[in-house]
This record gives sequence, structure tokens and C-alpha cells, in this order.
Amino acid sequence: FVEDCYFEACAASTAGVFYNDGGNLTALRSNFSNTHADKDAGVVEAIGGFASFNECYFFSNSASKGGVALVRSGAALVIEASTVRGSWAGNKGGVVLAEVDTTVLLVRSVFDRAYSEKNGGVLTVEQGASATLVDCEFGNSGAKSRAGVVWLDGGNATIKGSNFHHNFAQVGAVIQARTPGTVVVVEDSSFVDNYASSEGGVYAGAEGVVVMTNVSARRNHAGYGGVVY
Repeated sequence: FVEDCYFEACAASTAGVFYNDGGNLTALRSNFSNTHADKDAGVVEAIGGFASFNECYFFSNSASKGGVALVRSGAALVIEASTVRGSWAGNKGGVVLAEVDTTVLLVRSVFDRAYSEKNGGVLTVEQGASATLVDCEFGNSGAKSRAGVVWLDGGNATIKGSNFHHNFAQVGAVIQARTPGTVVVVEDSSFVDNYASSEGGVYAGAEGVVVMTNVSARRNHAGYGGVVY
């Protein structure tokens, strides 16, 4: 259990701050600034078990995969009532990479200026994994290639009550579903001023399913499909 702590300029080959192998980790009202991992997880790598961050602040965290967190082997990650700014991944998952059969819950949090040099500016969700985003704000984030915010590489996502603005990518300014059969459910959310240089000003999908209910989309742009491709 971690409470009211400050971690700055911590670094490792894997997991810049916490390497959580099957345990349960809870962090409350803590600050993680300028932490780095050469390989995976700028702040935490969760292998099985559970990791929860509540009322935390993340600034300028970086790794090759998962600028803040990498979740694997059935682990669950919760980020709630927190702020994440300036995180970066050299490969995928500017903030979080959720590997096979894991679960990610993002609640009442702000994600700003996250970036991936490849795919998934904020979040990458791989085969069999699931992500739920509730009452969050995602702004000014992007990926060099696919999915400025959420890249679904075989995983599924549910998005409720969230706002997406000024996000960007080549394909899928906000969401890109790479694998046939992927399901994305979006409810009570807004998409404003997002930009894809090629396809999908909000969403780009192959043979996936996207369901939108009570969604507002304004001033989104793309080469093909200003909202959905």
C-alpha cells in the first residue's frame, strides 16, 4: 500500500517504479514524475494480481511499451480520479498496454498529451483483453501511425460519459479496431476537433463492430470518413 508518496526520475530496464508479480498494489494520492523504463512500463508492470491508482498524478513517464503501465497474465489495472500528462511509448500504449486476457478500468481521470511512436497514443488493448473508460477526458494525444487514443489489437472496449478532443493519428484519430470481431460500445460521449491524416476522424475499423448511443461529434476531420471509416 502506497499513500501520499512522491517518485521522481526513477528508472529501470523494466518497470520504472513498481514490478508487481502477482501481488496486489494500491497507490493513493501519490505523484510519479519523469520515470522511465527502457523496455516495458514506465511506472508499473502488473503480472497477474491487481494494481490500483487513485487520486494520483503522472507526469512525463516513458517506456518502449506502456508509458505508465503494462498489464499482463490476467492482471487488472484501475486508474481512478487521476491525471496523466506527457506520457510516451516508443512502440505502443502511450499510457497503458493491456496484453492478452487482462482488464483495464479508467475512471474519472484526465489523459493529456500522451503519445506513441507507433500505435495507441493512450491505450493498447490486445487479444482477449478488455478496457472500460468511464467519465474520462482524453485530449491532445496521438500516435504516429494508428489510434490516437485507443488501439484495439484484438481486444474490446466500452466507453461511457467521456470526452475526446484534439487527438490525432494517421488512422483512427481516437479509436482504431485492427482485428475482425472487435466490439466497441460508446455511450454518452463527445468527440471534438480530432484529426486523422488518412482514415477515420474518430473511428477506423476493419470488420469490427462499433455501437454509438447519444454521441456528439463536432469538427472531426480525416482524408476518408470524418467520423467513421
